[in-house]
Amino acid sequence: MILSVRDFAIGFQREGQNLVAVDGISFDVEAGETFVIIGESGSGKSLTGMSIAGLQPPTAFVSGSIRFKDREMLKRPDAELRKLRGPEIGLIYQDPLSSLNPVWP
Repeated sequence: MILSVRDFAIGFQREGQNLVAVDGISFDVEAGETFVIIGESGSGKSLTGMSIAGLQPPTAFVSGSIRFKDREMLKRPDAELRKLRGPEIGLIYQDPLSSLNPVWP
């Protein structure tokens, strides 16, 4: 298993209330497997992907577990996460016309 997400939740505080954006999702991705998150606009797809890469907003509160190569991502230092982004972890955002253009270097 290269990626394991368990009971992951992320939210924000607004006007003294906790607003949960993603609530308790779990999934696994095997090495070499292609994995896609599909959902409505505002459903938390980008926020989940950004959190896997350690790019969640600083005001966010997170719970659960994100394990990449059997190491917990939510507790890794920023310097270590920066080394993973690009060579080992990447995101393709929702705009397929700009993200998946085969002639764009």
